[in-house]
Order: sequence, then structure tokens, then C-alpha cells
Amino acid sequence: MSVLPWDRWRESGLWRAFLLTCREVMLRPSATFGRMRPEGSVRGSLLFALLSSFAGYAPIGLANVLLATVHTLDSPPTALDEPLLLGMYGFSFAVYGVLVPAMGLVTTLFVSMGDHLVLKGLGVPSSFRATLRGHALSQGVHLVGLVPCLGVPVFVLWCMGVRVVAYRALYRLGWGTAAMGALLFPFLAGGLGVWGWRAWVESWSGLGDWSWLLDG
Repeated sequence: MSVLPWDRWRESGLWRAFLLTCREVMLRPSATFGRMRPEGSVRGSLLFALLSSFAGYAPIGLANVLLATVHTLDSPPTALDEPLLLGMYGFSFAVYGVLVPAMGLVTTLFVSMGDHLVLKGLGVPSSFRATLRGHALSQGVHLVGLVPCLGVPVFVLWCMGVRVVAYRALYRLGWGTAAMGALLFPFLAGGLGVWGWRAWVESWSGLGDWSWLLDG
């Protein structure tokens, strides 16, 4: 077993260790997860997930600000427009720089718990710390969000693929079992969320037609 740059972030520096680990996860995921220590601290894993979410989503907020700035330069705002534009700047930064990364942190913890239960159900001798570590480090591919035109759709799909590789390497699993462990719970939770959202919208709209619930 070897030590990842992230495991020494206090000595080498937070951002340097983060970037070096992201590079290894993006370029050599199988080798990286195969040689690292399976378990790590919960706080260290969650910190990596938080930085990954920030790197992936904060550029979206920055892009919104830049677009608004370009629009302002093309057509100088009136006195009434200035407070609105400042509010848009602040809202964009708050959403993509603070709220979304915080939600990503909660999602990481929640989905890791679900993945851990699935792996246990498949008979895999897993530990929650190892599952959380693999889940968090697989988010290193969020760094691609810093590249223009390569945003959420790219790194979300890439992250799911890397997570399969992570669980396979950490627990010495076959591809099928690793894929089940990494994808089953997110897909079930996502489907349940869509179903609940649809039920809420139908009830809020007052349509009163709940037959689709019985139709499946």
C-alpha cells in the first residue's frame, strides 16, 4: 500500500495535495485505487468531497457572473438595474459556491451509506470508511468542471464510472458486483426522488388525477 498525496495534505498543502490526487484519479484510477490504503478518516474524505464539489460547480457561478458583466458592458444599467445585478451576482456565488458544494457534501455522505448497505447485501466485506473514501475520491474528476464546455454532464457520468473502478479495486470485486455496489442505490434513490417530485407537482397543481399511481 502506498500513500496518496491527499493523505499528506497537512504537510504538502491543501490545494497541492488535492490537485495531485485529482490528477491521479482522472488519469490512473485503477492503479490509484488499487495501491492506496482502503480506509481513511471520515473528515478527510468529506473535505475532499467538498473541495471536489466546489471545483466542479463554482465555475458555473463564475460563468454566470461573467455573462452578466458582458451584458452590463454592452448596455450600461440604470440606477434601478444596479441593485438587481448585484443581487444576481451574490445569488449566483451563494448558490454555486456555497449551497451546491454543501449539498454535495450531504449527498456524498448519504449515497456512501446507501452504497455501503448495498455492498453488505451483496456479501462484500466492506467498511463504511473505505466506501466513503472510495466515493469521495472518485469525485476528483469534478476538476474537469474548470474546463470550459466540460461541465456537469461530463463529470457526473465520469464520476460514476470511476466509482465502479474504485469499489472494484478497493474490495477486489468483479465488474458486475462493483457496478451494482456503485450504481444501484443512486439509481433507486434518483428514481424515488423523481416519483416523489411528480407526486408533489400533481398534488400541488390540484389536478386530482392520481390514477397514474395505480398504473405504476
